[in-house]
Amino acid sequence: MTVDGGWSDWTAWDQCPVTCGGGTHDRSRTCTNPAPQYGGADCTGSDAERENCNIHNCPSKFNLYYLVTVQSVAITTKVVSLNPVHNEVYLIQ
Repeated sequence: MTVDGGWSDWTAWDQCPVTCGGGTHDRSRTCTNPAPQYGGADCTGSDAERENCNIHNCPSKFNLYYLVTVQSVAITTKVVSLNPVHNEVYLIQ
């Protein structure tokens, strides 16, 4: 009696290799649920999928500087004045 192949469940998506700016990640499945036997048909369709991930824009250098500066300054002082027009940070004593 022939046994046609059947697909396993999809694996979890691989981790996206980037945190922003766009990347791809993959998942897969195997033809083992059941595996084809005694001349049965192989599974039809693809055993892998690829999907875009973390496609949002990365923060600009200014935004990154702003975030890092605010975080590091906030630890040591209570009052910070930011001037985004001139890309300056003022500590108010």
